[in-house]
Amino acid sequence: MLIESDIVEARPQQMAFLEGLPMLHSYPDILESAYRLLMTMGVKMMAYHLVPPFHSQISKGAMIISFGFPKQWVEYYADPAARAQDPVPDIVMEQYSRMSWAEALKICRDKNPVTDIRHAVEMAEFPYAFGLPLYGPGGRDAYCAIIMDNASNVTDMWNMVQIQNIMQAVHVRISHLTIAKDNAAIKLSHRETEVLNWILGGKSRNDIATILGLAPATVDTYLRRIYEKLGVNNRIMASLRALSQNLIKLS
Repeated sequence: MLIESDIVEARPQQMAFLEGLPMLHSYPDILESAYRLLMTMGVKMMAYHLVPPFHSQISKGAMIISFGFPKQWVEYYADPAARAQDPVPDIVMEQYSRMSWAEALKICRDKNPVTDIRHAVEMAEFPYAFGLPLYGPGGRDAYCAIIMDNASNVTDMWNMVQIQNIMQAVHVRISHLTIAKDNAAIKLSHRETEVLNWILGGKSRNDIATILGLAPATVDTYLRRIYEKLGVNNRIMASLRALSQNLIKLS
């Protein structure tokens, strides 16, 4: 998360980026601007994972936006089957802290001692590789990989903290844009919202019918409409999707 004292001490170029961030309205513009700034801080390559709420950072639905990585790496990682073999993003998210790929792979190998040749090759090619966990509203978390250009920038802890603060701000901005876009596409009626809120409260179909003065069959109709609009097929997924889109809130 952004730390106020860190922001106050940020360099003018970093402050200008953070102040201008609300004016950027597209993912490519936001990420490209962030990458240009991070290059001045020693970042040679960057990859950002945009995934649906509550999904793994290597899920099939992940959209990976990268800068600076070799073409063969980008093509390899674009394959969902290849991406599914990478344990690093989810380990970083589980640990809730910035860590090097080497640290993450050690945790992985402690759990499963099978040696992964591909990761050994990656570590030789990217010795200053780090994963950053980023957190957003409604379970909309993200993973960011950065490859630093030299050891001195890695050992500069102030620099590394600033890089994470900048990417956290970037992720929050992208999250808000994504939520706004999704909400514009999903329009729930007042009654559908009421039904969803009672579902979140654990009420059964008959309970909801009694509370709202409706026939149980009418509640079923509302449920079908809700599922269709949210693109889900059960109550749990409807609740999670609605919460992630800020369509309903926990009371």
